Amino acid sequence: MDNIKMTAELRENIGVKGALSKIRDERKIPAVLYGTGKESISITIDEKAFTEALKMGSNSIIELALPKGAEKVIIKDIQYDVVTDKIIHVDFIRVSMKETIEVEVPVVLEGESPDIKTHGAIVDHISRVVNVKCIPTNIPHEIVVDMTKITIDESYTIGKLDLGKDVEILDDADKIIVHLIIPRQAAEEEEKPAEDAEATEDGAEPEISVEKGKKEEEGKEGAKDGGSEKKAEDKKTEGKK
Repeated sequence: MDNIKMTAELRENIGVKGALSKIRDERKIPAVLYGTGKESISITIDEKAFTEALKMGSNSIIELALPKGAEKVIIKDIQYDVVTDKIIHVDFIRVSMKETIEVEVPVVLEGESPDIKTHGAIVDHISRVVNVKCIPTNIPHEIVVDMTKITIDESYTIGKLDLGKDVEILDDADKIIVHLIIPRQAAEEEEKPAEDAEATEDGAEPEISVEKGKKEEEGKEGAKDGGSEKKAEDKKTEGKK
């Protein structure tokens, strides 16, 4: 992994009103550096340079050039403005290339499950980061989950990840990363055909046809009996004459 190089300046006028606004007006970002038992120092970094570095991944190793020498660091935290979404502050933590550290690795979903079209399923991305422990050079930039293999029958959990022997996963194995859910309306539509099929198997329709048949038979028999009675009456009338 190649180190990203960036220059930092010591921050002055800490606590002075308007100092932070002035730094940001100059297209710089206020930041702090700490860790490995050394003192924390307040610094400023170039906004454009940091934005470019961030494209390489939030867990990339950065070689931060300071007045007293360069230090290897990673990004610990980024604060954004709630309105403009611009970066307003960054926390850097020093790292030793020989010692393990605990970091969060972002989870990225790729592809689409066939059940999204077949069952109208919706993706529920629950865990967007995974906590791991390793030396800085083994930190994954991101963890990719292949959604084409995800179905509605089974959730994708932490225990299914394989990050190699050099990366220790700290999260519980049963923790769900992503699963598919079926909206209530879609679920009801799937159940309805099944209910109709059951009704047919129970003989609901044949019962109606039997009832109809009975009525038709009764009508025929009534007509037949009525005709016989009429013939008998006609014979009696002829005899009297």
